[in-house]
Order: sequence, then C-alpha cells, then structure tokens
Amino acid sequence: MGSKSGRIRRVKHSQTALAILAWLSASLALADDFKTIHGKEYKNVTVTRVEPDGIVLKTKSGIAKIYFIELPKDAQERFGYNVQKPSADQNAAPEQRQEQQETPSATPVVSSAIAVPHDDSSAAPTKWTYSEHADEMGRGTTKLAQIVSSNTVRFGFPYEGETHATVKLRKSPKYGQDVMLRVERGQFVSSYTSKSVTVRFDDGELWNFDVGEPADGTTGLLFIRDNEEFISQLRKARSLKIEADFYGQGPRVFEFDVHGLDW
Repeated sequence: MGSKSGRIRRVKHSQTALAILAWLSASLALADDFKTIHGKEYKNVTVTRVEPDGIVLKTKSGIAKIYFIELPKDAQERFGYNVQKPSADQNAAPEQRQEQQETPSATPVVSSAIAVPHDDSSAAPTKWTYSEHADEMGRGTTKLAQIVSSNTVRFGFPYEGETHATVKLRKSPKYGQDVMLRVERGQFVSSYTSKSVTVRFDDGELWNFDVGEPADGTTGLLFIRDNEEFISQLRKARSLKIEADFYGQGPRVFEFDVHGLDW
C-alpha cells in the first residue's frame, strides 16, 4: 500500500489536472481574436475544437482551421502545442483524430498531443514541418510532414477571406501512406464530379492526379491518389503548383516552396 503522503500527492495532481482541463474547456467557449504569422486575422471567433496540428474556429462566415505552425509562439503554448520536448524514452501522444476514417466530434476536445520537431541541422532551410505520433494500440509510429502554401486565394460567399492550402504527407502503420490537400475554408467539388487535380512540379509538364474524399465527408480535404509517384516527383522539386476545383468558386491554384523535403 502507498503512503498517506503519496496518496495526497496523487489527489492534488488529479485536482490540478481537472482544474486545467476546466479552464481550457471554458476558454473554448469564449469569443476570441487570432492573428497568424502571415498577418491574417480572425476576429470575434470561437474555438470549437483543438486538434493535434491546429485549432478549429467558428467564424461569422463558417468553419475555419488554423494550423499551429501558422500561430505565434504564445498562441501555440496556450493550446499546449510543443510547449516542451518529450524525453527520449517517452512516446508522443497519438493523433486525436484519424482524418481518413472518423467524423469530428461536436464537443470541444483538448488535445494532449505534442509534436516532435524534425531536427536536421545539415539541411538547407525548408518550410516543411515534421511530427510523429505513437499508435495507442502499439502498431508503430505515424509520421507526418506538412507545408503551407506561399500564396492565398479569395473565395466569395459563404467563405469570404483569404485562404491558404496545406499539403500533408502521412505514413501510418494502420492506413499506410497518404498525400492530402487541405484548405482552411472552402469546399472542394466532389471527386465524383471533378475526379482529379492538376499539378506542376517546378516548370515541368502538367500532371493530373486522381483524388478521393475522406470517409467522414470533410469538404475541405482531398486525398491524392498514386501518392508514390506524387512523392517521387515532390522529392526532386523546388516548387509545386496545385489547381483544384471548388464548389461555386471555380478552379484555384495554390503554390508551395517544397525544396528540402526529407521523406
């Protein structure tokens, strides 16, 4: 049996954790303002969900997501992103949600996931960011690499405002390898209607890559098929352009500075 002092310490620890969780849950319900490192502002918005890679906002025009890599350090720390590096013998927490399989919860969820930065001091500066998450069932580690577009596009109603896109690579012991294209706001034309996106690596020829939608029906997310060929070309490229069709908005082109990919 543990000592009385040990039990007291455990009770105090639990009370502290519950207090922090209550504070975070309360803060999610309050209107707030955010400004990204690119200068984009979100005013009088509500944080509806905290995910391992960003926060989901409710705005006057709809739902938007800001990735932690786009937020200043104080905002990252506020939501527990990369506040401290895990020790060498401590696995990072798993992904809060598998984008390909699960439907987002309507209830705000506070994530405990901590991204593990990729460290390669010998490489040239790159805009790619990397993280790893251990699988709860012991299947292995999910590895992620993502990059935000260097340009923005502007949509009309109901998705007014400038919008970035993100290319995300994932190696999962459960789902295999995926290439995803995601936008902060906006709705891709259904893959049943527009079955591909047009891609250009550097100044080369145009490629058409088939696309598919996630199982949960998320409108701002596409999976790029033939991901092995896509990644093969991506490794050799310095720039990338992707043209995709959006519902009610027509085609839009996003540009990425993709040099230095370590994948």
